[in-house]
Amino acid sequence: MYLNFYFTTGEYAGSSLTMLGRNEVMNEEREMPVVDGTGVYALSSTYSYDLERLYAVMEYTLYVSYVENWTCIW
Repeated sequence: MYLNFYFTTGEYAGSSLTMLGRNEVMNEEREMPVVDGTGVYALSSTYSYDLERLYAVMEYTLYVSYVENWTCIW
């Protein structure tokens, strides 16, 4: 699944977040990696690394809201 969130109002207007990954719809909780962003989210990503077993996992919690009655203009 590919998701691109573009913010049009508020302090994040003009910024975006991009998520790409498997959406396991049967799971109540799932993880979707953030692979990029623009504006205030420029160079956003999620990652982990292992430097000879000295590994680290970076975790960010992102809450994204949406308006139910939105209009899409092409």
